[in-house]
Amino acid sequence: MSEFCQIFQLTSNPCQSGEDQQRFWRRLHRQILNNKPWWKANPSMIWVDLIYEGNTPYSVYLTLPEDVIKHMPHFLRGKEKRIKRKWSYPTVNQEVLRVPSQLSVCELKLGFDNIFSLPDKEIWLPERLPLRESEKARVSFGITPTKKHRIDSKKHQVFRSKMESGFREYRGGLGDSGLFSSLLYALSHFIFRLNLKKEKGVQGDPFLSKETIRKMNDAHFKVCIRMAAPQRVLPKLAIPMQNLKGENELKLQFLTKKEQKICLNEINKQKLGFYSLRNLNPNLMGGRELSYLFPFISNEQRTSGEVSRPNFQ
Repeated sequence: MSEFCQIFQLTSNPCQSGEDQQRFWRRLHRQILNNKPWWKANPSMIWVDLIYEGNTPYSVYLTLPEDVIKHMPHFLRGKEKRIKRKWSYPTVNQEVLRVPSQLSVCELKLGFDNIFSLPDKEIWLPERLPLRESEKARVSFGITPTKKHRIDSKKHQVFRSKMESGFREYRGGLGDSGLFSSLLYALSHFIFRLNLKKEKGVQGDPFLSKETIRKMNDAHFKVCIRMAAPQRVLPKLAIPMQNLKGENELKLQFLTKKEQKICLNEINKQKLGFYSLRNLNPNLMGGRELSYLFPFISNEQRTSGEVSRPNFQ
């Protein structure tokens, strides 16, 4: 984790509405991108982590760059200014998030092209896991604000295919834009044609869902989703996310032992390395989709332990 970030345990009373959460992500997106130093290739990352310990309910932690922390009261305000929300931001040490090296790790990736959105449906992860007293589990979201992608262009091959024939192709490992990615896509498409293989995907109706249309005009984020837990409880964590099926969906990706070790090291350090950054086609989500993924931010969370409260004034 960068020395210019801080970790907070989230608590709120009363809850944030889904609409307020969408504003929260748009405000964070605008603040981080507009204030990115010119010498940095990538903007600062945001991390949202759920930590399960023993049989206690999960705790939610938010890791933010220091230059946006002072704006948090503004970011978290509701539409109705008369409604006063009491938020607390207890700071914690990074060791609170660290999980042991013997845990199993898996990733969740969008099943179809990034142009398509998850359905407008909240994901409710289990409040508790059947863990032993000494065991720990973690669901980690690494989020990077990125400039708006022009995925609404009629020249976009995936967009045109959906609107003309209703065909949604599965998401590949290549990027959707850029000369290098385009050449790789053309080469793979040519090889498929030579081998007379039909493109893999799903045939449906020739229209876009309202969620996908909203995503085109939303703030965009690159999102890395990982789960670390004892192997016997990983399915209990993954099933709620895998059941979220609409014009897009989340697919569970199993990792080799070497990949698990690398991913575990990345989430413990809260820093993506070469293994993750080499991916030409990361998950791309809109602010609305993030609000579907994080309904727990609207829940009243419990606080635990002795913590210090920073001054946001």
